[in-house]
Amino acid sequence: MKAAVWALLVVNLLYGINYGVAKSIMPEPLHPTGIIFMRSAGALLLFWIVALSRPMERIQKGDWLRLLLCALFGVMLNQTLFFEGLNRSNPIESALVMTVSPVLVFLFSAHAGLEKMQKTTWAGILLSGGGAAALILHRQEGLVFSQSSGFGNLLIFINAASFALFLVLVKPLMQKYSPITVMAWVFTFGMPMTAVLGIPDLAATPLLELPAGVWWAVAYVVIGVTFIAYLLNVFALKRVNASLVSAFIYLQPVVAGMLQAFGGKLDFSWTLAWSCAAVCIGLFLVGRASK
Repeated sequence: MKAAVWALLVVNLLYGINYGVAKSIMPEPLHPTGIIFMRSAGALLLFWIVALSRPMERIQKGDWLRLLLCALFGVMLNQTLFFEGLNRSNPIESALVMTVSPVLVFLFSAHAGLEKMQKTTWAGILLSGGGAAALILHRQEGLVFSQSSGFGNLLIFINAASFALFLVLVKPLMQKYSPITVMAWVFTFGMPMTAVLGIPDLAATPLLELPAGVWWAVAYVVIGVTFIAYLLNVFALKRVNASLVSAFIYLQPVVAGMLQAFGGKLDFSWTLAWSCAAVCIGLFLVGRASK
């Protein structure tokens, strides 16, 4: 349990930073579909380097379709919709829309019979979600969704539903195989899906002329937000319920808010303190229900 919690803390720290990093290189000099293909291809290479250095696990015949669906919802749709949505929206609105993800995960998990509809889990998700939403609104001083970013926010919402389905679909696989094996095959199926749109965009981009800062951002997306984050997510999923894995998304605005407060860019307030406390208490309740 403790190892899973630490893994999820790292994952959501990486994701929290990613909103700003990814937005800084889209749509110029890189188009979202180009970034997604680089992300998938780079992660695929890293996963297979690690997978081939250990004894290979044999995949049962009945699990190939589930791996394919995991690739569709966890790689193709999840990544494409997130980056396309973020490109049309902004980091604050995107983060707020993503707070619906744990609710969807809990509903899907309960429908699939993987989790019980416990009051403690509902209370924890709603408390953490409320704290995260309050923190985002506080940072924005009364957020009003703009019409121009409406379609982007819709894509982010569908992305949240796609990732929720991915967590529910991949959970049974984690009871049979190692995280490396699962992710290697998921990205093997997912990378060709992203190549259809990504390769033409990259071919039209002067990659050799890109500044070093852009390549550092790409490296962060490939290594940090994809290879490390996906691996730690399924590592945690092997040990705890999908609801707890998804609920840790509420830490992303907390991390961002705390970093801004310590950096002097955000004044400390009781709203900030109570929001952070609500998120932490909510996560505790979800974790207690998961046990």
